[in-house]
Amino acid sequence: MKKKLVVTICMVSLLALSGCGKKSNEKELTQNLEKLGRSFYEEFYYVHQEESLKQQEKSLSEFLSQYTEIGIKADLENISKTSVAEKKLVDSMVNSETNEKCDVKNSSVTFYPKAPYGKTDYEVKVELECGFKK
Repeated sequence: MKKKLVVTICMVSLLALSGCGKKSNEKELTQNLEKLGRSFYEEFYYVHQEESLKQQEKSLSEFLSQYTEIGIKADLENISKTSVAEKKLVDSMVNSETNEKCDVKNSSVTFYPKAPYGKTDYEVKVELECGFKK
């Protein structure tokens, strides 16, 4: 009886462990896209908008306040073109189950600026299209 119990526990453990290696990497890719997006917004978009608006003598806060509801969307293709984008991270945006690269036009990050409209004052929404079933 003890042998059957031990064998059963071992089999269940093996099945559980074998399933762990085949987990979807959707969460990891979502986190990576968010990381890339935050870098894009904080180190590229925000800085360039700030410089541009200073030259026009306009307020960055005023400008960003227009986007609190509709957001500012950046797709993976545009994020990958900035000098601050981490090329290795962009290249790793692949569904490990299907080997499908993330769609650079439909995988995106939308930023929702929040008062007081500083460099890190925003909420983010990630849309990932890499062949994962919904």
